Amino acid sequence: MPYALSGRRVLILSSEAWGTVHVSKHHYAVELARRGNEVYFLGPPRSGGAAWSSERHAQIDNLTIVSYRPWFPLALRFHARPLFDLLMRAQVAILRRRLPPLHVVWSFDRHLYRNLRDFGATRVLYHPVDQVDSRHAIDAARDSHLVLSVADEILRRFTDQPQPRLLIGHGLAAPFVELAQQDHPAREAGRAPRFGYVGNLFIPSLDRARLREIILASPGVEFHFWGAARPGHANIGGDGAPASLAFVRWLEERDNVRLHGPVTTERLAAAMQGLDGFLVCYDATLDPNGGSNTHKLLEYLSTGRAVVSSRITAYEAHRDLVVMSQRRDNADFPQLFADALARLDELNAAPLRRRRIELALRSSYAMKLDEIERALP
Repeated sequence: MPYALSGRRVLILSSEAWGTVHVSKHHYAVELARRGNEVYFLGPPRSGGAAWSSERHAQIDNLTIVSYRPWFPLALRFHARPLFDLLMRAQVAILRRRLPPLHVVWSFDRHLYRNLRDFGATRVLYHPVDQVDSRHAIDAARDSHLVLSVADEILRRFTDQPQPRLLIGHGLAAPFVELAQQDHPAREAGRAPRFGYVGNLFIPSLDRARLREIILASPGVEFHFWGAARPGHANIGGDGAPASLAFVRWLEERDNVRLHGPVTTERLAAAMQGLDGFLVCYDATLDPNGGSNTHKLLEYLSTGRAVVSSRITAYEAHRDLVVMSQRRDNADFPQLFADALARLDELNAAPLRRRRIELALRSSYAMKLDEIERALP
């Protein structure tokens, strides 16, 4: 019998706070709440304020956002990891007294919690979505009943662990699912093509040089960017390096670029319906996951529109639906974009649009939870 993920008390451990921008852990929390679970979403610890806070979500039933301030300096994890682990076990004991008894603890955090059984849940899921690069992050899997991730490259780090492992691709959030099932008009004749990029502009792996090149070469194209465009703009981190700041300032000066900043999933899904194509442009040599996967591709595909992408290994089998670079250094990316622009109507013809949408709809978060239930002992 699978372990049903409904009617449970579930604690989500997230390295990203609850905010405007939602990624996989936020979407899983929403879907779990919709299934009648009592969900507690615990983001990263605060550096100040109250030792504990708890707030029911105003719009989502069964979802409570909780946060805490540790009683010891978090910097210890960089300088005295054994001591940090000992103190964190005591911190978890404090958290347990604040929370009701748990059925499930689902950890997306690779850094803070080395002993997940300390939360006292009957089921433990460990779900790293980025490459695991330390011993303590690998050790955290030993207490789990199931290890999940979005890429084989990540799961291979756990081959010496006895727990079952599940390759579970990125999911598609409900607002995208709902809009994907509706008809949207084709681009009106004479309008400038519109291409979009969704994501934090401060991530180190963004290939800014190639993006500059295609923007400069395509003055007749509108480029729309959604996501963090300031350091600390969103609840996902960025390096804030001078190169990133200079790139954002450069974008602001372009007549054919629109920066929209971070928006809610609902607003993003609606805005994307008015575009003709989308961009993924990562430098695989700087990406900790080696360009293995990205959740934004599903969101792009759900619109049915053309996608021009750097090499993403999870989508190698779908090169008929995604115009994808053959190279890790993206040297062919500008030419791929120019070619896609020249045959944009062909790429956005009804048959290809339907196939992209069908592919995306097979990855709704509801379906992902069904798959996880079947794999959970």
